[in-house]
Amino acid sequence: MEQNYYEECIVKIRETIQNGQLKEAEKLLEEELSMPYIPANVETRMLELKRDLRALSNKESFTGILPHQIEDCLLSENPVIQLRAVQTLQDLNCRNYLDAIQSFFDTVPDAKTQALMIDILIEQQISDEFTIIHEGMQMTFLPRYQERPHETDGYLKAYNLLNEWFENENPALLAMCQQILIQECFLMLPLSYEEDEGLSLAVSIAEMVSQSLDEGVSFHKIDRQLVQNVKRCALKSCFV
Repeated sequence: MEQNYYEECIVKIRETIQNGQLKEAEKLLEEELSMPYIPANVETRMLELKRDLRALSNKESFTGILPHQIEDCLLSENPVIQLRAVQTLQDLNCRNYLDAIQSFFDTVPDAKTQALMIDILIEQQISDEFTIIHEGMQMTFLPRYQERPHETDGYLKAYNLLNEWFENENPALLAMCQQILIQECFLMLPLSYEEDEGLSLAVSIAEMVSQSLDEGVSFHKIDRQLVQNVKRCALKSCFV
């Protein structure tokens, strides 16, 4: 009997949120959570609803898409609406929208929007399998076993090299390199750069940014250093 009461209560709160009655949903949640005793599993679900509600009530993060609209918006032919739906999921529990998310991937969305969706799934440690099209190839991945872009070995290697090269010499160029680096790694999702790819990644980004800012002057400086380092390593190996 008690379990039926809580199930009905949760359903009512969820429907109230989906109908956009955020104040009413907040009131219902506060009433239930203030009770002297709540079963642990029920309290966990209500706290999840409270988190979802808080995200929707935050004017700065609210995209104008309510939970009951997410499925339709994820399948929209308008890329802006798709992006807003994904941004909304960033603050909700994606486990409640697994089928809709796979359907979203099936539409082969914009690469940046798809990468954002993948990053959100990784952050939430989703255990379900998804199939996507990445750079024209079909692949399957499990979010909980993937790393976020800034955690990957290739990113960390490239990040440290760029800092070593430009932190003191050219902070403005470094900032732009770091921005492009995270974008590159972000768009690779669910794949990632390996540590041994970090050097070539850092070099390609440094060359591109340097060409746009100072006609390659900054890059040529580090390029000479790299050549010298390679020669030193070669000489050392001769005497080993």
